[in-house]
Amino acid sequence: MEPNLADPENLIMTRPPGSAIFAKVKPRDGAYEVAFMVREESERIPVLGKQVSLRVALLEQNGVGLVPILLSVGAEDKDIFETWLNYYALDKNGKKNDHLELLSQQSRIPIVFYGESGRERSIQIKNNTKGGLVKILDKVSKFPGWSMRDFDVARGEIYSRYDTVRKLWNGLNLT
Repeated sequence: MEPNLADPENLIMTRPPGSAIFAKVKPRDGAYEVAFMVREESERIPVLGKQVSLRVALLEQNGVGLVPILLSVGAEDKDIFETWLNYYALDKNGKKNDHLELLSQQSRIPIVFYGESGRERSIQIKNNTKGGLVKILDKVSKFPGWSMRDFDVARGEIYSRYDTVRKLWNGLNLT
């Protein structure tokens, strides 16, 4: 039987090591929040370190507002994990997602690491990007809508300028 890919834990387990996603989750003790899920080789997870830096920006390409969110784990920005937020993406119920709104309001950001056998480690960082996320939300919400195809094409053009995750990390303005 195929895994239910609507479940973010199942989805991250299908990804190769070095991948990351974000998902709307509801912890036992609170309201919905956005968490980042990182897929990595099990033997690497304990040595990644506990220092996490986050870079996020709004990149406009052909009328599409792309929001790359990159996580650097470790003291020297050695391991960088990349995610992209599509403001106009629809959730499983056909509604516009609210990930950016939630991220701009939450005080902490959970990060969960998954190895070969599943969940192996989790940490939380203070959300130092709230102010920048509020500005990004204000700007991107004024863009006309776009399709997933438009988003993918625009992201491909960004990749032609930043052909590695490290170059994208170095090119993003801190928020």
